[in-house]
Amino acid sequence: MSFPKTIYAGYGFEKVIDATKKYTFGQRLETPDGRIFRYIKAGATGLVAGKLYTGGSGQVADTMYLDKLVCGSAAVGATAVTITTGGTTAVAVKFYDDGWLHTSSSADGGVGEVYRIKSAASAAAASAQSIVSFEDGEQIATAIQGGTTKVGMRKNQYDGLEIYPASTTAIGPLAGVAVSPVPASSFGWIQRRGPAPAYSESGTLMIASAPVSAGTSAAGAIDEWLGVASSTQIIGTVMTAAGTSKIFGVVDLSIE
Repeated sequence: MSFPKTIYAGYGFEKVIDATKKYTFGQRLETPDGRIFRYIKAGATGLVAGKLYTGGSGQVADTMYLDKLVCGSAAVGATAVTITTGGTTAVAVKFYDDGWLHTSSSADGGVGEVYRIKSAASAAAASAQSIVSFEDGEQIATAIQGGTTKVGMRKNQYDGLEIYPASTTAIGPLAGVAVSPVPASSFGWIQRRGPAPAYSESGTLMIASAPVSAGTSAAGAIDEWLGVASSTQIIGTVMTAAGTSKIFGVVDLSIE
């Protein structure tokens, strides 16, 4: 199944919720006014409109999946590889769909290459084999030497969103702001550019035209960006000022 690089849709399409997956994770959507969204799946907790979300770590507890999975031989042009599972974690069906495989180490070169995963066959933990198939058009660029090349796998960053923590330590890549309630494990859209709802824990931070970043005052909130004292990225500017705490305003997002 293929989709256009960007779906150009009418107003309101960004609020449509799907019970089953209809697009690849990260599919780009643009409304007539230039707002940009990405297709996502909610995690174990549903999304709240106006709150900021992250893609989570995207990793399983078994650290072998970070960069130490043994990979079978694959010639240049191959569209799939076979990996050997880690010692404590199985490959669950659909877990790595739309995710990423990267070559992390090898005695024979070919490292530092990233491949988009179409699907990964389920396999038990402790040295079972899983065939990892790539997306259409994706193919091995440098031959993989079986047994010596190690790879890592990561699920898609838009699969299983979590609320952005009230912390200076991010748990994963910033996904965006929810524009409508998305029930747990359901599918929908997250906003990354243009006028969007945003939650402020402290009304004093909602000053018109002020730059904002992911907040530490409350989970899913935005805070004023503190310039050179801040290690967080600017994600937008305030469009509507607010004089009270725990209120939703409008921010011009610039994550993407």
